This record gives sequence, C-alpha cells and structure tokens, in this order.
Amino acid sequence: MKPPQKLYKYSPLGVYSLRAICQSEVHHTSPRNFNDPLDCNPTIQIDLNNTQLAELASVMMREVVSEDAIEKWLEGIESPENDQDEKIVQQEVLAKIRNLLDLDFGKQGVLSLSEKWDEPLLWSHYADQHRGICIEYDAAAANTSGLGKVDYRAPRALRANDLYQWKVNGDAAARKRAYDGYFFAKADDWEYEREWRDIAEQAGLNPSPFKISAIYIGMRCDEVWVNLLKPYLKEKRISLRKIIVNDHTFALASEPLNSDDLELPTVKTPSGKVSGGIYHALPNSETVPNWANLMAIGQIAQKLGPLIGDAVKNYHPTIAELSKLSTQQVGAMPGIDPSVSLALSSKIK
Repeated sequence: MKPPQKLYKYSPLGVYSLRAICQSEVHHTSPRNFNDPLDCNPTIQIDLNNTQLAELASVMMREVVSEDAIEKWLEGIESPENDQDEKIVQQEVLAKIRNLLDLDFGKQGVLSLSEKWDEPLLWSHYADQHRGICIEYDAAAANTSGLGKVDYRAPRALRANDLYQWKVNGDAAARKRAYDGYFFAKADDWEYEREWRDIAEQAGLNPSPFKISAIYIGMRCDEVWVNLLKPYLKEKRISLRKIIVNDHTFALASEPLNSDDLELPTVKTPSGKVSGGIYHALPNSETVPNWANLMAIGQIAQKLGPLIGDAVKNYHPTIAELSKLSTQQVGAMPGIDPSVSLALSSKIK
C-alpha cells in the first residue's frame, strides 16, 4: 500500500524529539515497551498436527541451540500416554514456538506514525498533554522498506501453518503474512490513531528514513523550546505551525509561525550566581531562578552542538556554569525540587 504524502510523529519535548530535529534520527521502540500489552504479542492458531508442530519447533530451535539440545527436548515430549498429556505437550510446543518467534522478531523496533496532525487524543497521550510537538515527515520520499499501515481488522492469531511454510519450506509469502500479523495487527479500539509503522532491524536510535517538512507546536508548549531550536529550524527550512483552537468547536487548527520573528525571551537576572558548584545569593534578592530548566537547557546544548549552544549562551550566561554541576549540587539550590532535577538529568544523559 502506498503511504500518504505526509506522516506525523507526536512527541514530548525531550532528547528523542530534539535528536529527530537536530540529528535526523528516530527512535524505534521495542514492542516490549508498548503501552498496549497485546500489541505485537500474537497468539498462534493451531492448524497443524502435533508432529508438524514439533518439526516446526525443531527447525526454529536450530537457529539458537545445538542439535544435542534439540534431541533432548524432543525426547521429553515424545509419546504422551493419553489425550490430557497430549494437550499438555501441545501447549508446551506452542509456548516454545512462541518464544522462538519473539527471539526472531524481538530485536526489531517500531516507529509509530499517524496520518493526522490534528487528533486531540494523540496530542494528549503522546505529546505531553499538548506541551510537546508533532513532527511532519515527507513520507512520499521515505528511504525505507519497513513502512506499512496498521490493520485494525486483522486477527490477533498467527496461523501455525504460515510459520511452518516459512521456517520449514522457506515460503516468502508465508513469512510476510506472519511478519505483518506480528507487527501490523492491532485492536480496532485504536483505529482513531490511523497509524503507520516503520520497522527497523534494531530497536533504538537509528538514522531517520524521512525528511522533516514541518513541526507543529502544541498549545501548551513553552516558547523557550521553540526559540532554542530556531537556528536549526531556520537552517533546515522547516516550517513551524502553532496549534490553535476554533472558538465554536473542539476541532484543532494550525497557523504558521515565522521563524524570523522568533526572538529569545528576556530572562530575569537570577538572584544569585554559581561559583565552584555553590549557589551564592545576592543581597536583597527577591526572585528565585528556575535552576532545573536552566540546567536542562545547558545540558541539552552540550549534547546538540554549536548552533543551539550559541543560542543558549545568548539566553543566559549562568547556564554555562549550571551545565557543569551534578544533580546533587543543583538539587541543593534554593527554589528547585530535587525530584525534578533528577528526572531531567536522567532524560538528558
């Protein structure tokens, strides 16, 4: 199936979304980390006899264990004495096949995308309750063979015969049916997401197969993030759009943001200074700086290179000092919740 011209990635603002913008990387998630435990977790429909099931399991085991181990396992399931024992053996063989299938597909990662940028539930669930962004990708020019549409009508179960024809007889069409059923079948409750998926051979950070064409800014997104990303967005000619609401409906709309009009916000001078990892309050101080935010910005600047680094220096020179401090040092400063600084640090490192 041909993909739409554009696909969209909803995301909170953090390391993965910043790397997507600045480093042209995407994060393919392991299915084991999905919010839906039934997703990429199929059952197996038995349409083979027990001899064929055992043969299938044996062939799959050869990819991971020795022949001696296979023979020993087969001896343990031979000659059940009655129907009850036969059912127990059948379930044991199915469990073995299911585990081996996870070993086969388990290292691969999934990048979830949507056909829509204006779905309120996706903004709430995946873009930090509208505080994040939605990245628009040019899907028509995608450099990937792993892109496919989620099937909300497909059964959860894979046919054992498809696995047999693939593993035992090398049938490529049977392999594709099993692959599609594993990665692209999803319950119809999720149909509102209108999801497409890119499957990578390895879960984790990978080079992006897509070019970014626009970024939609959530209604609650802090403008400081947009301002810090301004050099990259302008350099790459990525258009910016701000999510807005219709006064008379619940529908979302968007309006363009001119990156040339974005300016770094004015920042109040902190009520102290950082020296040697110690915060020194100034006399007659009335304000307390948000050290957690400054620390996060400083550390992100170190990760993402000179363009953002220059923007950060213009933002406030105190950040250069904060980026050198440990979580404990920052947590001891006035006006900061230590749990917040710990969470920020763990995401940035």
